[in-house]
Amino acid sequence: MRAIWSYPLTAEPEQTILIPRGFRTLTVNTVQGTPTLYVQVDARQADLEPVRVWSFGTGIGINIPHDRLLAYIGSYDRLEGIMTIHVFREFGTVKPGRKSVHVKST
Repeated sequence: MRAIWSYPLTAEPEQTILIPRGFRTLTVNTVQGTPTLYVQVDARQADLEPVRVWSFGTGIGINIPHDRLLAYIGSYDRLEGIMTIHVFREFGTVKPGRKSVHVKST
């Protein structure tokens, strides 16, 4: 059975969340001030996958290793709209010697 699950996000720039394998990333939003990641999952799937999520504020440097591949999930406002945070999911690394990478949003 497919279901939509939510996962609260921390204020840290990097975090790892365990999500059932085969998930589909939907969006990010706030719930009573807490940033929340929404994913579609197979609720019967018992195998969990570690998913690394990165968050960056507008105008703040993106400090990640250059070989990481990120897919944009969405953005949300913090501090009553004073700051916008942009959320990405890591989905792999660039293999040595590869010159270009195609990145798509999830």
